[in-house]
Amino acid sequence: DISLSSISDTLHISPSQINRIFKKLTGTSVYSYIISKRLIVAQELIAKGENATTASQNCGFHDYSSFYRLYKKHFGTAPTDAKKKIYNVK
Repeated sequence: DISLSSISDTLHISPSQINRIFKKLTGTSVYSYIISKRLIVAQELIAKGENATTASQNCGFHDYSSFYRLYKKHFGTAPTDAKKKIYNVK
């Protein structure tokens, strides 16, 4: 489980300082980056046949409704449609 807080504790740098440096280098916040990476991994798991609920839990999302909302915002489609979209299945 990775978070800004855990990174801060490991590096002994304040969370705001880490976020400021990270945003300067990448153009995004640490939180947004972590969420984006988790969503990409979840999409890959769903494409390989794992159900969306299990994929969301395996990627660190504890609430499916939050995962669903973030997934739809990030990819423009529901998680359950990921396999169809990736493989052009009708």
